[in-house]
Amino acid sequence: RAGVVRRALAGDRRALSHGVLVRVAATGALERAREVALDYARRARACLIGGLYRSELEELTHAVVNRER
Repeated sequence: RAGVVRRALAGDRRALSHGVLVRVAATGALERAREVALDYARRARACLIGGLYRSELEELTHAVVNRER
């Protein structure tokens, strides 16, 4: 079962045809994963103290969490 989910997340059309992602989404796992990612990004931004590339690194934290595949 976990293998089918991994294949679906990787874009395997056969795995996607089983409705795996719909079932995963129904568990609330995607929302929880997003919450965890937002927390990691927030903590990463808190570690950025000045520095030459601070704004670029901060923007990366937003881009990674908000990306669309």
